[in-house]
Amino acid sequence: MKRIAKEMLWRTVQKLGNQRVTSWLMGFLRFYTGRLAPERALRLLFQLDDAMYKLQSETALRYGNGLHPKHEFIGYHDFFLSNLNKGDTVLDVGCGNGALAHSLAAKGGAIVTGIDLNADSIETARKERAHPNLTFMVGDATQPQKTGRFDVVVMSNVLEHIKNRPETLRAIVDAAQPQKVLMRVPLFEREWRVPLKKHLDVEWRLDTTHETEHTQEEFLLEMKQAGLTPVHVETRWGEVWAVLKP
Repeated sequence: MKRIAKEMLWRTVQKLGNQRVTSWLMGFLRFYTGRLAPERALRLLFQLDDAMYKLQSETALRYGNGLHPKHEFIGYHDFFLSNLNKGDTVLDVGCGNGALAHSLAAKGGAIVTGIDLNADSIETARKERAHPNLTFMVGDATQPQKTGRFDVVVMSNVLEHIKNRPETLRAIVDAAQPQKVLMRVPLFEREWRVPLKKHLDVEWRLDTTHETEHTQEEFLLEMKQAGLTPVHVETRWGEVWAVLKP
């Protein structure tokens, strides 16, 4: 019966079209939340917002055949590429599926090593992002025997996943001895809903695996604690993009 009911619902939704479905859902939410106290209504709406963000991200991955469209549309690859020289040796810390590392090797002419603790991610990277100038490895970037020395360390949406960030950054820099560190982190201050969600004790992070999401002041303080000096800092797409020197 449940299967039949789902099929009937699906056929009805197809007939209605996206705009009418949206209108119906919004009408229901306005009716329901309008009868709740504002604080409770906001909590519900913010919980729905978090669930929708996750669903949008999952669907975006399907749309991109496994590669998130943000790689194309927000242009952060260009930021990293613009701060590299051809032939630079690069350590991409927390490289994930290797999309950025491949771009740095293929477009930037860098000699790139992508390192990640997740063996499945490295396996995917090796299968889908192979390039003569690119090596992928499973490992801990804070361990000198795992890395060696590099001209540049890249950390793209990685720092926020780390608990002891200044200490970890120091260890990575000590291990790799780079001349430059390129960093990208999500901002807490990306929009007004974030502090309100936190105030209402609703999930406010973009990802529940994030240990933090920085304000600009917190980011700069942690860089100072890690012994890194900002050379260039800009904010784009609700993120900090930074060039730092040890």
